[in-house]
Amino acid sequence: MRISGILLLALWASSFAASPEPPLQDYHAESIEAGDFQSKRYAYFEIAKLYAHDGQREQTLHALERALANRFTPRTQILREPAFQAFANDERFRAISGQLPARDFSRDEGWRYDIAFLADEARRLHTSPTREAFSEEFERATKALSDAVPTLSDTQIRVKLQTLLTLLHDGHSGVDIDQDARRLPVRLYFFKDGVFVIDASDGHKELIGSRVLRIGSRQIDDLLVELPRYVPRDNAMTVKWRGPPTLTRMQFLQALGAAESLESATLTLERDGRKPRVVKVSSIPVTDRELVSLVPPSRATAPPPLYLKRPSTTYWFEPIAADTVYLQFNGVYDMPGGPKIAEFAETLQQELAKGAVQNLIVDVRLNSGGDLGLYPPLFRVLAGFRASSSRHQVFCIIGRNTFSAAQAFIGDLERFISPVFVGEPSGSSPNFTGESTGWFELPYSHTRVNVSERYHQHSTFPDDARKWIAPRIPAELGSTDYFSNRDPAMEAILAVLRDAR
Repeated sequence: MRISGILLLALWASSFAASPEPPLQDYHAESIEAGDFQSKRYAYFEIAKLYAHDGQREQTLHALERALANRFTPRTQILREPAFQAFANDERFRAISGQLPARDFSRDEGWRYDIAFLADEARRLHTSPTREAFSEEFERATKALSDAVPTLSDTQIRVKLQTLLTLLHDGHSGVDIDQDARRLPVRLYFFKDGVFVIDASDGHKELIGSRVLRIGSRQIDDLLVELPRYVPRDNAMTVKWRGPPTLTRMQFLQALGAAESLESATLTLERDGRKPRVVKVSSIPVTDRELVSLVPPSRATAPPPLYLKRPSTTYWFEPIAADTVYLQFNGVYDMPGGPKIAEFAETLQQELAKGAVQNLIVDVRLNSGGDLGLYPPLFRVLAGFRASSSRHQVFCIIGRNTFSAAQAFIGDLERFISPVFVGEPSGSSPNFTGESTGWFELPYSHTRVNVSERYHQHSTFPDDARKWIAPRIPAELGSTDYFSNRDPAMEAILAVLRDAR
């Protein structure tokens, strides 16, 4: 909603504050319902604040209930709002703001309240054409988890909450499972030829480059079959991206029967064709929440390829030939310290305006999203370059990490620019359920959870059922490619350009 709209709404609500009728009974509230405001949830929230300042309890609570009916989230924002402090002990307000009722709860009662609360929030918030939160499968899983509470530890319940939210079939809904979590001292990656250790903490560097055959007594291939139950995902490529961190989290390994405790696990590893060896490793605290994709490999003799040259830089470009520019776009957010995406787009436009540039390579394989409202200036530059000459070509490298706002970005590229996609299928679908205005806490356990409450359509067709955008030129990374610093995707593009010259 525009700021001017909020001001007009505030003036209207304050002028009617003395009315005994709730907001829905007058013309202006009807205009909100009719769509005069872009965001009903925030319109009603602002109305509630104004009524609260005037001390009108019924109108305040009614407006807040209308905000909830229009998917207002997170409820903790209601609880933190100073305007509502006078209602803090009101039972109806406690329910609206997502608090426990004012009575004592046993541990089992508390967790069961949380499970029911989460299921209700999923039904209220989750925006999907197929309405998974109302499915029989979701209802059965919710009841089964509630029934099992006395037999499960708190950690096990949180893992089960994750499996419950994976039934929503979107990659944004999930549980903050890293609260007080521990992980293996290694980082893994799924290459086309297996799961390999790509990095390790001090004391375990010798494990880098090893292929993982087993974790505990479980074969890695069997674990991969079960892994989707624990990974919030839009498609199978999301699992390839998020699966490796999941397989290093001790609580998931324990749930999968691959670790007997949260303190250690055994890895069966193979390297360079030698006899497999079994290594016992102790877990370490989770100190970051980054879903690591790839980092420049250690011990490589060749320099890193372009996509690993500056992976922590949000966006950058450089000419790689007289007629070709390489652009890496790693996140849809303004780079700390600048330049902003809009400013960067202007600099790129100046480079592309040089008459010799005929080919643009846009690399978003490491881009897992951000704020999709920020990429239009960059998109317009790319569209202008493509449209300015029939000789201009755009190649776009995509992969499992291309997700959320980055998926929206390539959806718009596909729709309006028709680039040549290269690499792996994307980590999301052209039309997807995703995004949330914030994580929220469950009332009893304070476990942080997220439920997607927005639907994005970036395909030309609303019924587009594709699970991903597939590359026209497939180029999947193998372990040998990675550890020798080769890039099959760029090699494929450069081969096409050579053949065309």
